[in-house]
Amino acid sequence: MSVVHDLASLAIADLLPHTGAMILIDEIVACDDTSIVCATSRHRDPANPLRDDGRLSPLAAVEFAAQAMALHGALRCSPPKPLVDGRLVTVRDVELAIADLHAAAAPLRIECVMEAASADASGYAFTISAAGVLVARGRATVSTGRERRR
Repeated sequence: MSVVHDLASLAIADLLPHTGAMILIDEIVACDDTSIVCATSRHRDPANPLRDDGRLSPLAAVEFAAQAMALHGALRCSPPKPLVDGRLVTVRDVELAIADLHAAAAPLRIECVMEAASADASGYAFTISAAGVLVARGRATVSTGRERRR
């Protein structure tokens, strides 16, 4: 399987099951068979739906990474299709290197590398940085969902 798409022509909103303000990724920077790199500034948005009392917990970084993983899964389809039934199954080895995610002044760079895959699930390592400074990293397993949106 080969991921070959014109990334600039893809609408992120069409590739995620999320809608509106819950779409946290601004741009797909690069994508291949085993990895994806995304960028976003939505952690700085005061209207981010994950904020609580004006604060965006660093734990929200896991959702940013999960959306990048969902985009990778969608782009691995030909043609690209969002996973209807994808789920975040496990998160482990998480390291949070920032107290408040919204305090990162630079755009976030989200890198996810698929370490294992089956018909039902994929395992990823993720790293999130801002201007080259670590924000969060960890590992996650996502179910791929067998049925895809038409």
